[in-house]
Order: sequence, then C-alpha cells, then structure tokens
Amino acid sequence: MAQNVFISSGTHQYDYVPSLKIREQDKKYCEDHGKFYSNPIEIGDDCWLGINVVITPGTNIGRGCVIGANAVVTKNIAPYSVAGGVPAKVLKKRLP
Repeated sequence: MAQNVFISSGTHQYDYVPSLKIREQDKKYCEDHGKFYSNPIEIGDDCWLGINVVITPGTNIGRGCVIGANAVVTKNIAPYSVAGGVPAKVLKKRLP
C-alpha cells in the first residue's frame, strides 16, 4: 500500500473477519491457519477507499483513485479513476 491512502472504517479483508488491526491480521491468520498465500493487492499513492469496499486478490488500484462505498473491485482500476458498483466499474476520471 502506497503513501496517502485513506481507507474508511468498516473495511477488512474479504476472506477473514477481523477483530484485529490490519497490520496484525495476516500474522493472526497464519497463527490460526498456517501460511496463507494469495495474489497481492496493490493500492497506489493518494487513493481513497469508501466504507465496505471489497478488493479481490490480484487487483491493482492505480494512483489517485477513488473507490465508492460498497464497491467490489474485481479488475484493475486505471490511475486517477473514480469507480463504484458491484462489480466496480470506472465512472469517470478525476483529472481531465
């Protein structure tokens, strides 16, 4: 995860219901279930993720994106896009 990424409260990994901080979730999951391997999720610099956003493994959210509340991101989102929906689709660009 890059710098200046804002994740609204109520967000978490879709495959593990947490009662832990995000930084502690992977460690706790591995302690409970052994090593867990998944495709990485990349979130670019200066992104904003609304509440209850789900990001599937292997997805890349480009720099400067805004992802609307309750969106399910299943495909890569190009830089400076505004996306939302289930599944998430690019609605517009932040910059001309």
